[in-house]
Amino acid sequence: MRARMERMAAWWAGRSPRERALLSVMGGLIAVLAVWYGAVAPSLDWRAAAAERRSQAEVRLALFEAAAARMTPPAASDPAALQARAEPAAAAMGLQVGFAPGERGLDFTVASAATPALFGWIAALRATHGLEPLALTVTETAEGTLTAQGTLVQSSAR
Repeated sequence: MRARMERMAAWWAGRSPRERALLSVMGGLIAVLAVWYGAVAPSLDWRAAAAERRSQAEVRLALFEAAAARMTPPAASDPAALQARAEPAAAAMGLQVGFAPGERGLDFTVASAATPALFGWIAALRATHGLEPLALTVTETAEGTLTAQGTLVQSSAR
């Protein structure tokens, strides 16, 4: 090892002052580049990537929270108050609707209705009274009319 150091010192001493200055500057630049590309740039890239991952995680969290809010059933509504609003709207559409208090709201049954009347009634309940079906099952009969049953609740959007 000592012999190698002596050869390097002899080689260095054999260079002119100008060559030594140029080699020193070149060595310094190589050291700066090594530090930059070995430590600084990776840490800056890591920081930018972490910020991007955080942003994506915040978006996913907001989507999950929105989905959870939609999946949570609304609180039980007062069936008598719901019936007081739904019954006149059904009569105005010419529908014969049977109502019964339900576990989560007002259960309803329609034995026979035309498509425009049934869905017009549901749309009118939502637009005018803020009621919406929590559950809805619609079946077409052989005569071409619809039967429906479901549960009405107060809309959470209002």
